[in-house]
Amino acid sequence: MRRVISIAMAVMIAFALLPAAQAGRMLYSGQDAYQSGALYPYWSPEGNCLVDPEGNVYAEDEDYLGISVIVSDGGERRFLATRAEDGEAHMYLLDEKGQPLTDGGCEYIFLAGDDILFQDSQGRYGAYGWDGEILIPAEYLSLYPVGDGSFFGFRDEYAYELSSSSAERIWPGEGSETVTLGSGDVTSISDFYDGLAEASVYVDGQSLCGYVDGSGRWAIVPQFTYASYFSGGYATVMLLGYEGLIDRQGRLLLPIKYDAVSMPYTDSPTVAAARKGDRLTVYDLSTMESLYEIEGVDYSWFGDCADVLIASCGDEVRAYTREGRLICTASDSVELTILSDDRYCSVDFSDMSFELRDFDGNLLMSDTGYIYPVYDGKGAVGFTLYQSETIESTYGHVGLDGRKAREGLYDLDGNEILPPKYDSIVPLCDGLYSVTRSPWHGVVDKSGEWIIKRSDFLTLQD
Repeated sequence: MRRVISIAMAVMIAFALLPAAQAGRMLYSGQDAYQSGALYPYWSPEGNCLVDPEGNVYAEDEDYLGISVIVSDGGERRFLATRAEDGEAHMYLLDEKGQPLTDGGCEYIFLAGDDILFQDSQGRYGAYGWDGEILIPAEYLSLYPVGDGSFFGFRDEYAYELSSSSAERIWPGEGSETVTLGSGDVTSISDFYDGLAEASVYVDGQSLCGYVDGSGRWAIVPQFTYASYFSGGYATVMLLGYEGLIDRQGRLLLPIKYDAVSMPYTDSPTVAAARKGDRLTVYDLSTMESLYEIEGVDYSWFGDCADVLIASCGDEVRAYTREGRLICTASDSVELTILSDDRYCSVDFSDMSFELRDFDGNLLMSDTGYIYPVYDGKGAVGFTLYQSETIESTYGHVGLDGRKAREGLYDLDGNEILPPKYDSIVPLCDGLYSVTRSPWHGVVDKSGEWIIKRSDFLTLQD
């Protein structure tokens, strides 16, 4: 990884760029299914801790600054927890009951696929096993999981340039060997996705990109000025300012002649969009046949699910299904959020009004406010609605008055789960929600019954 950014930003980017094809998962609010006996991170004014569905509290006295959940491909649950010690932040790996598995001697821990990497106070990287055992000591300035149980380790990488184009290929507990990257002239390397890593060389003063495999050899020789990581077996590439699409064998599926090429970044994308001028064509990835075309497109992107394409066309935004059916047309002041394979929400920032509709255009709910989707492992299952009176700022923008804001929880049909009376709602898992309602905070279930109920005032009095 090209680690020249701050630790906090590096962690966020590592999680954000992790495609669904990778085995391990970082769980955010609401993504986990309800499990009796399982623990869930809970933030309270007293600090971060863990709770179970029965309302028992764990690790409450550990003074953690933050706790998050990671789950392996085999379903093993672990927690990453941060604590301030001697003026510095230290991270711990916790077991499924919140007990420390590591000694906190590292600055941060993060999940890369099904591998747990860590960085020590000297800036060197190693790898933990899921029981906290050290698989690879912190001896490397950069460490890359290949995806087959082995790792590439660099002892002399600095910033964006490699001072050596050889790496140690490490098999934890078995040994290592030195491998030459490409033809020995690799100047930078990225993370492995789908078993390939983008790597660069300098040719006649120009940087060209290709892909190396787990042996360090060129799987796709350097020939592009830009190359994305692989997702579901596909990657976008650029040459002389134009883009195309390739597969893992380096075959051109879309020629390098388009102004922009994009696809959904999922474990199994089924479509790709290619724009030339203002004409955009959407292709079926299995046949590379055209599904539909749109004229007058400035730029486009895919929604989070359902292979829905959203296109900006002049002063309006349009959304299309995979088959090319127009779902909706809205002004460019409207934000469209694709919630599921048949639900979307639009928020008009001119007056902060929103509408929840199905793909047939039927209105399911409308109000004033802003929505925050609640996701499980497959997609949105509902949303929290942030409501308040609208106010006009000094610069003439319309927004919500945070002093009078309330949140409620709704399903994808617009049915109310929790009424809009809370200061905040954060889903812990399906059916459990961390809420605040001054002066109270705690955890409630779908019926709004308190499982944990505490008061800031009473805590201060104690």
